Amino acid sequence: MGSVAPRDPNYSLYFDNWFCSVDLQVVLKKVGINSVGTVREARLKGCKLPSDKELKDKGRGPYLAMATTFEGVNLRAVKWFDNSHVSVLSSFASAPPEQLVKRFDKKTPTTVNVSRPAIGAVYNESMGGVYLMDMLVALYRI
Repeated sequence: MGSVAPRDPNYSLYFDNWFCSVDLQVVLKKVGINSVGTVREARLKGCKLPSDKELKDKGRGPYLAMATTFEGVNLRAVKWFDNSHVSVLSSFASAPPEQLVKRFDKKTPTTVNVSRPAIGAVYNESMGGVYLMDMLVALYRI
C-alpha cells in the first residue's frame, strides 16, 4: 500500500500493532510518508516505557512520551492509560497538547473527564474507518 502512496509531507499512513515497528516507520519517513500506529512494546528497540501497573496506579489519563532519532528519523513513542494501556509510535505526531475527553466510569455510573495526548486523537481520528473495514471484511468474506 505504501508503494502507491504519494510522497507528500501532508500524506500519512495509519496502522495497528500488527504492522507497526520502528523499522517500518523509518523506511516510510525516508521516502516521505508520515506514519502513526499502535505498537507492541517489544518492537520499540530498547525504549523502556513504564509498566502497565505504574500507569494504572496513577488512575485514568496519565501518559509518558519519549522521543529519539533512529537512522536520522525523529520518532516519538507514547504510552497512555485509559481503560487499559495503549502504546503509540509516530514519525510526526507527539503527545502535547493534552485534550480532555469524556469517558464512562463504571465505578460511579457517570461520565468523567480524562486527559488524552494529542497523538491519541490523531490515531483515533483516522483508524475508525480501518476498523470498520476490518469488521466488514470479516462479516462478508468472499
